Amino acid sequence: MTVMVTDGLGQPVPGECTVLLSEYTNVLGWNPLDFDDDPVTVDGLAEFVDVRLNRTGEAARLQAVAAGHSPTVGAISAPFDGLPGPMVKADHEGSDDDGPFFAGLPQRLWVAVYDDCTNHAPIGTEGVVVIHAGPEGASLSGNAGVVDEWGAIELNQLVFDQPGEYVLDLEIGGVRLESLSNPITVFSDQVFSDRFQAP
Repeated sequence: MTVMVTDGLGQPVPGECTVLLSEYTNVLGWNPLDFDDDPVTVDGLAEFVDVRLNRTGEAARLQAVAAGHSPTVGAISAPFDGLPGPMVKADHEGSDDDGPFFAGLPQRLWVAVYDDCTNHAPIGTEGVVVIHAGPEGASLSGNAGVVDEWGAIELNQLVFDQPGEYVLDLEIGGVRLESLSNPITVFSDQVFSDRFQAP
């Protein structure tokens, strides 16, 4: 991304000055831009290398301001949409308060989803947890959900139909991310209580 500092005749301003880049509209949220340093202009040209947006949003605008200049000298960009990159990574995490996984009983699983810029997937993105490795013929139910405001898919009714060791993957739009969970051990049905009676 480049910003040109010009004079009243439209000519590049000679010398050096620092240009500050920030969001003008707040569509993308506070501090949405990520880059190394505010560049120093050379003959009026400032280059911002590898600018990354930390959130998605529509009709966002950026502003560039010449630091320390009075009165304020700056410019505002045309509106643009911050679009998510492809979903490439998922972090699978089992519930800490539900204990181990048991086959045939509803379980809870969180899956955080990220794009290629490590941004959270947009709210409403649909995903399906699938078995990457596990017992032959095993299947899941309750394994589909949508990304919430925290960038995660929370599955509250995930059921394994067979005990064994599983590795899970996430599928979005029919494409597997190949971002695999740690092995998950699934036991047979939990026995909640046993009652014994002497003869």
